[in-house]
Amino acid sequence: MQKNTVGKSITGLRESLHLNREQFAEKVGCSTSHIINIEKGRAPTSERFILTLIKKLSLPENYFAETVQPTIVPDKMDIQIGINIRKLRLKWDMTQGELAEKVGFSSASAVSAVETAKRPISKTKMVEFAKFFQVDFTELLRTSSHKPRRTEANDKLIKNFSTLVHAKKKAAVYDLIIRLLSEAMGDIEKSKEGRCL
Repeated sequence: MQKNTVGKSITGLRESLHLNREQFAEKVGCSTSHIINIEKGRAPTSERFILTLIKKLSLPENYFAETVQPTIVPDKMDIQIGINIRKLRLKWDMTQGELAEKVGFSSASAVSAVETAKRPISKTKMVEFAKFFQVDFTELLRTSSHKPRRTEANDKLIKNFSTLVHAKKKAAVYDLIIRLLSEAMGDIEKSKEGRCL
């Protein structure tokens, strides 16, 4: 098995576009050192980074399908969402197959892939999971030690979210979800930084 297949694929892609590392990093929105580390196999490649490359470079979705997957690590948010979905599924005493059927996945293995963060969850599916489990979608992001701040601004955002969902304004719902997710992840990171080890 070849080592650093993802890094080699990214190097080949960059060279085929006739871009140096600095130009490539600027085009995809990351640092030059990050590109160097990925190409040389010194840094793992996240699923989110691969999806960003595909989107920003207008690549076919299966462009990296031939690369060796063990070098791709799941995103922290995908891991937390998977853990919380599994907890809710067990709380509801359901199998992965039963849950797959309820949220429109083709099989139990699709739910397993989400729970183990081997498959990133789309915004639409995240909302479907939250609706099925009758929880606010932020419950899917919550770490066991994280208690979100209850503020007037947050209450207003949640009310806006409900209004948009009922009005079926998908683009606005997705934008609001991303905003709330970003704020939630920022709060989690800030709370971790403030702890003494």
